[in-house]
Amino acid sequence: MAIRFFCVFFICGAVHADFPSAFTTQEREVIPTTEDVHTQLVKLREDVRLLKESYRQIAVDATAQTQQRDEIGKHEIEIQALKKIVARLEERLETLQAEKIEQAKPPKVSSPTVAARSCEELRHSNESVQSGMYWIDPDGHAAGDAPIYVACNMTTGSTSILHDSEGPIDVGQCWDAGCYSRSIQYNATMRQMMALSELSSTCKQSIQYDCKIAPMEFNGEPQSWWTDRYGVRHNDFTGGNSSQSKCQCALDNSCLDRKLQCNCNALSPIEATDTGLIMDKSFLPITRLNFGRILALPSSGRHILGRLECSGLQLISSLNQLPTSCQDLWRTGHTISGFYSVQRSEEIETVFCDMTQVPGERKVHASDFVSTEQFNLITQRLDKADERIQRQAMRIRNSVVRLNLFLGRQNRTNNLQIRKLESIDEKLAKDLKELFNGHQKQTDEIAELKRKSDRLPGKTLTRMPANCQDLKTMGHALSGIYPVRGDDNIDMVYCNMTLGAPRETWIGKADVASSLVYFYVLRKSPFYLEGRGSVQSILPFEITRSNQGGGMDAKKGVFTVPKSGTYVFRFSFGAIKREKPQHVSVTLVLNDVEDVASIFGSDHQGFFSLSLQSILNLRRKDKIHLVLQSASGGGNYDDIDMTTHFSGFLLDEQLF
Repeated sequence: MAIRFFCVFFICGAVHADFPSAFTTQEREVIPTTEDVHTQLVKLREDVRLLKESYRQIAVDATAQTQQRDEIGKHEIEIQALKKIVARLEERLETLQAEKIEQAKPPKVSSPTVAARSCEELRHSNESVQSGMYWIDPDGHAAGDAPIYVACNMTTGSTSILHDSEGPIDVGQCWDAGCYSRSIQYNATMRQMMALSELSSTCKQSIQYDCKIAPMEFNGEPQSWWTDRYGVRHNDFTGGNSSQSKCQCALDNSCLDRKLQCNCNALSPIEATDTGLIMDKSFLPITRLNFGRILALPSSGRHILGRLECSGLQLISSLNQLPTSCQDLWRTGHTISGFYSVQRSEEIETVFCDMTQVPGERKVHASDFVSTEQFNLITQRLDKADERIQRQAMRIRNSVVRLNLFLGRQNRTNNLQIRKLESIDEKLAKDLKELFNGHQKQTDEIAELKRKSDRLPGKTLTRMPANCQDLKTMGHALSGIYPVRGDDNIDMVYCNMTLGAPRETWIGKADVASSLVYFYVLRKSPFYLEGRGSVQSILPFEITRSNQGGGMDAKKGVFTVPKSGTYVFRFSFGAIKREKPQHVSVTLVLNDVEDVASIFGSDHQGFFSLSLQSILNLRRKDKIHLVLQSASGGGNYDDIDMTTHFSGFLLDEQLF
């Protein structure tokens, strides 16, 4: 309306200004015509049209700027929300990791450079040391798990491992058997506790249960039990093998009701106490306690679990203090895998010992930071967060594309507005990059966490070393000559460990055998070959001069191969047959079916003299015997001064 009024006013004013002067002023020489007025009106209409278009463009620009500000505001809100989500996830992950690390970490006290393996060992090394808290490393220095913080009684030399259930704990009320369950968290890893048990001569752990109308057993069904280190349930609280609940009062014959095996089974309304002492160290430590059938008040139950206490030193099994096994070597302090010499029966043998595993330890996969359930839950949450981030990022990218298209359609002359929008675009791109960097960091941390949870403790190489690099991986750092595994025997190699990659100089085969094998047997009495025509029989022996390896059964005349390898056999036969002359042969037979060697001869004035030798490659449990055969009937063969003898020995053992 303002424009329209302006146009009318403009036209009227123009007409009023021109036409009166034309009619009243006589000096005017030019009088406007109708065409001039029409032309001027057309020009005015064109000006009005341009003004309208300019107004519409201004209105469009104002609307676009408003929409643009709204879009930018929405994107900033979305970015802030995503940042908060990522921050919460990072905070939750850090909290879970910190909680798990704190649970496994002992008090912050500086540990010594080299810790003793037990309090008993510490007491022997320093008689003036006082009772208190000390660092020990049962599985060996620089091997396995980190040292642990324990209580040492230097009067008895006992080692006590602390846990989170030493004080009285109320079990509450519940109905079913074993409905109350408590997992025991120790101030040590299971590997270290098992190592301490192996080193100690005795270990024990006590259980106390204060009860009121809360039976250990009801209608013949156990209501309470404890779980050993392998996850096996035990109903007997005295450490025995009883399938029924049994307490210390049953052993002492002091139960409230002599017909029952626990005080709590009497269902007394007055508080009673049952105790138990577990002394079988193959079960310890106790990892879980379960109690049940604690009904509504006044029923109650309260348990106290003693510390795992180990004392004494487990001596090696040999009477003359020489190690006879890898377990003896481990107990004396050897913690690096490799070849060692041990005493077996009357000989020294070379064996390969895998020291990465504590004797008796089960190979299980344990997480270093979080349990499998927690890890899976975190992974699921992060996967969902990742999906949300991807969707938000896609929406942001689409919005950025729309903004770029919108900016492309804007007036190129508005440089200030374009620069502002470009700055916002750069800010959005930067925020998006930071968002994805944070997501990638989360992904890397989860991958590292999973790698740590799947890793087994100890050294990674548990097979026999085959070269210098294997020896270096096991922990050997000194240059020298080492035995290593060859294709089918033990080879000797010089390893130069001073270089980054060990340099090898091969020397040759080592004459190594797990044990010697040989035998020597004779005959001293006549041998009767029974039958007519062609007859034969296995040749037995009566005197055993030597039988190392126990493979020769002289009475049966059969040698059973105890170890695979190359064997040498020698046989000599000398006898007199007083009957008619005849021909005889002796055959060396493998596994009752294969003739591997034979000798044939005739008597010379009634005397027979034969000899036979053979070299054979045999497998373990193969059987060798001699067969005496005559083609002209049986008879008596008198031995001459024990000239019939049979011997054999292992020339080269096949180790692999």
